[in-house]
Amino acid sequence: MIPSFLRTLRSMKGQSRVLLLYLPLGEIKKELAQGQLVHVLPKWSLPILGVYAVWPDIGPQKALTRRLIEHFVEHRSELLL
Repeated sequence: MIPSFLRTLRSMKGQSRVLLLYLPLGEIKKELAQGQLVHVLPKWSLPILGVYAVWPDIGPQKALTRRLIEHFVEHRSELLL
């Protein structure tokens, strides 16, 4: 969704527009650095929400589920920005 949204914004180049959005910083770093987007409320943020995983306790999927959880834990700082 975010890449298609950014393509739409790029297509509006030169047009006046004001939008307030809360987007993951990791997805828009380039646009911020190039001045295409402006961080207007840098001290404001949404409340931090917990991340929960619920799955059935059935044999072979346990290993895959554990790998998914380990991935989330390893990349949590990227996921929460």
